[in-house]
Amino acid sequence: MKDAKKILIVEDEAIVAETLKLNLEFFNFSMCKPVATGMEALQFFEKEAPDLVLMDIRLAGPMNGLDVAKKIRETSDVPIIFITGYYQANI
Repeated sequence: MKDAKKILIVEDEAIVAETLKLNLEFFNFSMCKPVATGMEALQFFEKEAPDLVLMDIRLAGPMNGLDVAKKIRETSDVPIIFITGYYQANI
């Protein structure tokens, strides 16, 4: 698909990330390699310039998804959709 939107998945649970990736690929979205930490997300964001970010709130490493989103917002207005497996996202 020529105009497929490129999506970056930021999710530290490998099974969840892979499931999201496979489901979105089924609908012909172009996927970046899923990443698990805030630092990886920022590096991939710069390199891949995605059209959309699916961001887990709780991530491996010192940065959470909200921290990463704030950093992305400093340089871009790309849409960020927050996802979480937790009933209450008390951070």
